[in-house]
Amino acid sequence: ASAVNPKAHDLVLQARALMRTARTAAPIEQARALYEQAIALDPGYADAHAELAGAWFDLTQFSTLSLQDALPKVRAEASKALALDPRTVEALVELGNADAAEGKIAEAKAEFARALALDPSDAHAHLDYGLVLPLKQALAQELEAVQLDPRNANAQNNLANAYLDLGEYAQAQPHLLALMQLAPHNADTVMILALSYSLLHRDEDAVKA
Repeated sequence: ASAVNPKAHDLVLQARALMRTARTAAPIEQARALYEQAIALDPGYADAHAELAGAWFDLTQFSTLSLQDALPKVRAEASKALALDPRTVEALVELGNADAAEGKIAEAKAEFARALALDPSDAHAHLDYGLVLPLKQALAQELEAVQLDPRNANAQNNLANAYLDLGEYAQAQPHLLALMQLAPHNADTVMILALSYSLLHRDEDAVKA
């Protein structure tokens, strides 16, 4: 890979910081604009293309952007990244997400597995791989993601939900509380926290939440 434009790299670092705790559309939109600025400065920056693909995909989760409108953009940016550098892990993760969103689960699993073969310590690859696996296997991937990147709000959210789905309400608690610190203004998190307290018969805490 050629040397990256330092200004472009700085923009990507700013965008990454926004994406790690984003649980609403606004910071993801800000990150998307920063990635686009980075690409304008340095069109050959593979990671910027790959992470822009991720921002487009995340907007389908946290905004009104439809998968139908977003997925061609996700695939185009991820493909650009892989053309520039075939070892771009994030690009493989986003192609996996695009395939999973279209119900192509076998293809998605293969892409996530390729991403993790390239970089077993990539928290995002573990995180999104968990979404296409049966619950107990998913839990292992989400745990790995949280251990690798405890300040990632999506990782804490997905791990908490996996524990709740398995009926492990007490295990979910620390991850919900961590999520509250990372994304304090998210109503969904507080609702799930209240629910988990009530399932643990901690009624006063549930009322407070």
